[in-house]
Amino acid sequence: RRVLIANNGMAASKFILSVRRWLHHACGSASVVKLVAMATPDDIRANARHVSLADVIEEVPGGPNTNNYANVQLILSLAIKH
Repeated sequence: RRVLIANNGMAASKFILSVRRWLHHACGSASVVKLVAMATPDDIRANARHVSLADVIEEVPGGPNTNNYANVQLILSLAIKH
């Protein structure tokens, strides 16, 4: 089981930490669901917190959000992949 996180920065980091806490409480293990984070080359170079917290990273194009975090077609294709 996997969850795609189509966000970055603080929102993605808080989501990852909250889901892990909930999974540990509800299922006894935070690793029953893999958390897949989208990350631009800049996110990866900067070792952004959501990049280091995620179980799996999907590199997406940099630039404006319409290229990555707001690109519905890209998000759907990654969701189908995972």
